[in-house]
Amino acid sequence: MLGVALALVSGSAWAQQEQKVPQHKGLYLRFALGGGYASMGETDSGGDSVISGGAVDLDMNISGFVAPNVALGLDVSVMDLPGPSVRIEGMDLGSANNAQFHLITVGPALTFLSPDLNVYGGVSAGLAVASIDNTSNGMSARSQNGFGMSFLGGKEWWVSPHWGVGVAGHFFFMAIPDTSPMGASVTAKVLGGGLILSSSYSGG
Repeated sequence: MLGVALALVSGSAWAQQEQKVPQHKGLYLRFALGGGYASMGETDSGGDSVISGGAVDLDMNISGFVAPNVALGLDVSVMDLPGPSVRIEGMDLGSANNAQFHLITVGPALTFLSPDLNVYGGVSAGLAVASIDNTSNGMSARSQNGFGMSFLGGKEWWVSPHWGVGVAGHFFFMAIPDTSPMGASVTAKVLGGGLILSSSYSGG
């Protein structure tokens, strides 16, 4: 991960200098990557339909500190499910090995940090979409726009005056309008979570 690499390189130089207490102010950037699980389901008169499976979990945040240890900005959260399991109206269709399922949330975000422990928590809310790509024939489909919320909390350790690396838990919820095979209007609900490695930059 680029953020971790930059942090480690700058950290080696920092260790040779007199260490100062890092400060959270100015620009705030966070990159996080890991793994998790997600499930999107809906129910209509024909039964339950669910797409679920293990996922690659990616989160990116660009913000600025608007108060001591409080950053406001934009967050992008992505869950990619390779070969997800599919159930349509109660019928189990197994794994779609030729498919890639994507869940994306983009919106404003608030991040709160503890300067002493370098523990942080963040919440974002905004536009949510789901899409699926068929890798065998190149076809793809995209959902209507919906609403999503993402929650992230973790702990980092300073490796330079500006860079920290650590781990975090990531959880999210989405509500996406959909049309069932029977033609009814339904809302697909998404729940997911993951464990991710994070690296952040504070411009203070």
